[in-house]
Amino acid sequence: MPDRLPRRLALIELPASEKLYRCHQARHSPIFFGRNISNRFDAPEGEFGVCYLSRSPIGAFAETFLRRARGQFIERDDLYRHAVTRIRLAKPVKLVQCFGTGLHRNGIDARISSSADYPEHQRFSRDCFEHQELPDGLIYRARFDDDQFSVGLYDRASASISQDSKPRRWLDAGTLLDEVLDLYQIGI
Repeated sequence: MPDRLPRRLALIELPASEKLYRCHQARHSPIFFGRNISNRFDAPEGEFGVCYLSRSPIGAFAETFLRRARGQFIERDDLYRHAVTRIRLAKPVKLVQCFGTGLHRNGIDARISSSADYPEHQRFSRDCFEHQELPDGLIYRARFDDDQFSVGLYDRASASISQDSKPRRWLDAGTLLDEVLDLYQIGI
C-alpha cells in the first residue's frame, strides 16, 4: 500500500437515490457502522465506523455467505439469522475508487479487495478517511465475486443513508434466494 496518498484521490460519486444493499444479522438494525477492527476497511484502532454495503443484493449475499460456505452448501440457520435490506442514498457520496484506473491513481493494486491482509487495508482506509478531500468511504470489487461492487461507508456519511425496505430474512427471500443459490450452485 502507498506510503502516502496522492493530493487528489480518484473518487467516484454515487448519486442521491442510489440503492445499495446490506446483509446483516436479522436481530440488528441494518444501518450499523462497526468499529470492531475485524473487517477489511475498519479503522485500525476503532477511530471511526464503517458500514459495509453492496450495489446489488447478489453482492451482499456473496460477501456474507460465500466466505463461510462449506463446500457447496450453506447452513439453513445461517440464512435464517441473516437478512437483506435495501438502503437508499439520501444525498450523493464521494467514494475512493479501489478498482480499475483508481488502483494506479490511488497508489494501490487489486490486492486491496482480494488479499486477506486486513491490517494493511485498514491503514489505507484510515489514510483515506484522514485525506484532505474527506471521502465518504471506498468502493471496491467484492472479494468473493469480483463482478460485484461493495462499499465501505464511513460513519461521517451516516446522514447520507436511510433504510429503504424492511429487512427480509434470506431464508424467506423467495426468488432472490433461488437466484443466488442457482448462480453460485449452492444448496441448503
